[in-house]
Amino acid sequence: MSIPTPDTFRTLLARSGLLDQATLASCGQVLESAADAKGAARWLVENRVITKWQAQQLLAGRGGPFFLGDYRLLARHEFPGPARAFSARHEPSGRIVNLVWLDRGRCEDPAAWNELVRRTTAAARTQSPVASRTWALEQISIAGQPPAGQPADERILVCERVTGEPLADELARLGPLPLVEAGTTMHAIATAVAELHAAGDVHGDLSLDTVVREPGGPPRSGRVRLLQFPLSGDPHRHPVRPLLGSTEEIAALGRRSVFVAPELTLPGTACDTRSDVYALGCMLQAVVTGSLPGWQGDPRTTLLDARTRGLPPPGPDVPGEVAALIRYCTSADPSTRYPSAAEVTAALATCFGIAAAPAPAANVASGVNVASSVDEFVPTVRPTVVAAAARGSRRERRPTPPQSTEAWLLRVMAWMLGVFLTVMIGLTVWWRYRDRPRRPSTPPPMAQERAEEIATIAPDARTAGAELHASPASSGTSGPAAVDAAASRVETVSGAAAAALPWMSPTTAPPPTLAYTAPGSQGLLLMRLADIAADPEGSRFLRALGPEVESLLAELERICGNPLAAVEFLHLAWQTGTDAPLHGMITIGLAPGHAVPADPAVRQDRWGVTTSREMSGETVYAGRIGGRDVDLWVPAAERGRVLVISDRGHGDALVAAAADARATGPDAAVLLPPPVEQVVRMLDGTRHVALVGMPAFLRAGGRALFAGPLEPLAEPVLDLLGDDVEAAALSLHFGRDFFAEIDVVGARSVQPQRLAADLRARLEQLPDRVEEYCVAVSAEAYGRKLVLRLPGMLRVLVANLRAGVEGRGIVVNTRLPVAAGHNITLASELALAEPPGRMAVPTAARATPAAPESTAARLRRKIDLSFSRDTLEKAIELVSQEIDVPMEILGGDLELESITRNQQFGLDETNQPAEVVLRRILAKADPAGKLVWVIRDRDGVEWVEITTREAAKKRGDGVPDAATAEPF
Repeated sequence: MSIPTPDTFRTLLARSGLLDQATLASCGQVLESAADAKGAARWLVENRVITKWQAQQLLAGRGGPFFLGDYRLLARHEFPGPARAFSARHEPSGRIVNLVWLDRGRCEDPAAWNELVRRTTAAARTQSPVASRTWALEQISIAGQPPAGQPADERILVCERVTGEPLADELARLGPLPLVEAGTTMHAIATAVAELHAAGDVHGDLSLDTVVREPGGPPRSGRVRLLQFPLSGDPHRHPVRPLLGSTEEIAALGRRSVFVAPELTLPGTACDTRSDVYALGCMLQAVVTGSLPGWQGDPRTTLLDARTRGLPPPGPDVPGEVAALIRYCTSADPSTRYPSAAEVTAALATCFGIAAAPAPAANVASGVNVASSVDEFVPTVRPTVVAAAARGSRRERRPTPPQSTEAWLLRVMAWMLGVFLTVMIGLTVWWRYRDRPRRPSTPPPMAQERAEEIATIAPDARTAGAELHASPASSGTSGPAAVDAAASRVETVSGAAAAALPWMSPTTAPPPTLAYTAPGSQGLLLMRLADIAADPEGSRFLRALGPEVESLLAELERICGNPLAAVEFLHLAWQTGTDAPLHGMITIGLAPGHAVPADPAVRQDRWGVTTSREMSGETVYAGRIGGRDVDLWVPAAERGRVLVISDRGHGDALVAAAADARATGPDAAVLLPPPVEQVVRMLDGTRHVALVGMPAFLRAGGRALFAGPLEPLAEPVLDLLGDDVEAAALSLHFGRDFFAEIDVVGARSVQPQRLAADLRARLEQLPDRVEEYCVAVSAEAYGRKLVLRLPGMLRVLVANLRAGVEGRGIVVNTRLPVAAGHNITLASELALAEPPGRMAVPTAARATPAAPESTAARLRRKIDLSFSRDTLEKAIELVSQEIDVPMEILGGDLELESITRNQQFGLDETNQPAEVVLRRILAKADPAGKLVWVIRDRDGVEWVEITTREAAKKRGDGVPDAATAEPF
């Protein structure tokens, strides 16, 4: 390469645009006196007039380009692939940025361009302060004349300029990070990667070379930054995978080969969230040990060893819970790793006791802000209005019938059981439709944007680990004890079983005490009513259960002579016997300072005329409540704070057994069936609600508990639990969050890992099946809207499920914003109250039936219809149900015009005639205006047929004036 002469150098410099006329004139004398071009360039660099790279370009005889639009190129950096990377200064603002100059040929490939745009969008929405920022994808013009035949426009990615030392170099120089710093550093990195995963993207290049320590004062005082797209690797790769196609590409990987997941060495595989999890596990092992795990000094050997032998263990100096976490991340089988970085973040928070700050309240998937208030969890009116409206409307149309004198006690028990089974309404539909092919995945009827907001609340804020460890505000244990408890859960979860570590419990307490519960009980319902009533969300939950449960709770207050706020616990127990299908017992425990009325007159008013008898040194009263004969027992040792009730005829045996068990000591354990006893030991005694049962019991005498509206739940519940479950418990807790957990004890012949996966898979089917059920429910205007939102709420619940194994037990739990509890319960209760296909008819219409209304008249009814994204088929179905007119899409007619019934669109119509709504639906489905509807008589029933104008014309159908699609 020849060096230009001083004159040529000065000419190139003048043409480059790097110096304005004033600067060029001020430097003119120095440039003219320079002996050669190198001397002139050296002086310019030393005086910071131009950069070293700019000088090298000029000395090579190249006058540019040095500008891309408003960006002045300062230096070029090594970069993989055909793209070029530069540091640059944005001239209008003076900000130093990185530019990635994209390859024109790659950008002309539609598939590669779409992928590049998608990844840029995901990276731009990442808000983590650890991740490098990606700001824009721009098309700009090159300053000056481009080479002959080359277009002037170029495409560049603009991102943050991050400088510093790669963490791999720092570890080689200074050794491992202190354990606490290693945990917080990896937690921050994993949180940033979790944002990418939540946005539907992967990092794909995680290693200690893509983590940079910014310059600081003392060693390791600078911030740690994660280089993300496009700085982490070639942005043109599609799909994202390491370059392993040749010996040269493998050699170029160098030490980064340590972080390549084994499955990526197989042909045709691409990076996914689990390969990122593998890299995070390797990074964690490296920062706590100071050495690259599995590095053999050669990338090819390193990759081969990782695939055939797996990674070596971290070593004895690494704490057990951290070593377990590393094993779960770096398992050779990707299906046994954590599914995404969100779970890694949570596990790191658990292991290291990290109280992470909540993630930014932004939906990285859609770019909209998520609801920050608990009242915004679902798009409903305020909770108190919700409950009042639902109760009032149902009282008007469905008065509560008088209670049977023969069934009062079992009715109490059945309804209290139903309180908590309502959240599993979706099981009914899952069972009913389990043999039908699943519909293609489509957005729920509720607004999709709103559903996306809901779905990101828990992953953004809670998956980051902020709520996964015990704290004084959320449990009875904090500090080291809480950290130890959290760490123990890491060690007990099998990596092969868990898709993610279960959420940490919001409470920390021993299992519930079951004093005065009949031995051998096969079903239990445990409620801490005073705590529920004292919690604002808990009280909304009770109101959301409907008027029947409200009246039953009021009756319980009357029986025990104390308000609900004084009922410390309420225990219901059931078992089957030889002489009757079902036996039951209720135990009411009052808070200190409260007692069951001792006045005989008051008791007679509440219990009826009673007679007493002595049993096991205790007095048992025979009374009559709600028209049913019962036995009542106030244990003497409790000084009036406990009342036990059982149905007559079985009270002697049940009360005697409970009294004998209690007589052995104040802390005597109640003898329960072994599976029930095991699942009870898995519970926390301070949870607000716990429901325990054995499938064998529910298949036998316990089937009677599914009474009235609960009857459709019997088969789905048994089908969900299957033959492999011996006992199960559902528990709920209200507080800063809504917490729900299912604990399961499986048969010894079944692997807990497989049972956990099966149970979670069945639960994940609920939202789609519930949608089928809810669409068929025809409640009044308010009730229908809330019921139709239930599938979206359940999608949020399922999205936040965590599953794991604890000994022989299975734990599946979820944490949601606090308002979720009462909203899901109210929507479920409304759905159960209105079976599918049952229309809610106003009382007046029933009293004086009106003449049949014509289809044309029904089309003039005003309706509300709003959804963010749904199909033509579903939209027509919703209109049909709103006006009770059968409708059909003539698919063959639409196919002739190349119109599909599955295209998706949004709609928001309020108080509009159905025919107007129908016109706008057709216009949305086909903006060309080809769609119309025809009213046709089919065997005496008028149908609305959706067809095309051309098909209707050929058949000679008369198209109503209002039946044409309305253009926008």
